[in-house]
Amino acid sequence: TFVYGVFLGGQCDKALADLFKDDVFVDFFNTFLNLPVFGQTPLCVLSENKWYLCPEIPRIQDVRRGGFLVWLSVHRLTHFKQTELYNYYSLCKEFLQFSSCEAKGQDLNTSISNFSV
Repeated sequence: TFVYGVFLGGQCDKALADLFKDDVFVDFFNTFLNLPVFGQTPLCVLSENKWYLCPEIPRIQDVRRGGFLVWLSVHRLTHFKQTELYNYYSLCKEFLQFSSCEAKGQDLNTSISNFSV
């Protein structure tokens, strides 16, 4: 398995970097990336701040972090956002936000009015 070093920071788009700091997003996105329709399976391990690629990329090819993230954003993230799995991710985030508001005793009416379908 090829370990693709640290992926946050550098040339990475800020919005994309923020998504990869979210463990819920990473779980849903990894699920999408592991669908059998893709020949190359990148796997993000948030706790290690690394990407694992399976099968390995041939050593002849030069892999650059910025290029990898651009490829990931264009060829995988774009499609992920069009799936039902992404809708489940969004709903999960809303539930988590709602439950954290409830736990903090915040006004639940404000949280409900911010919910969008």
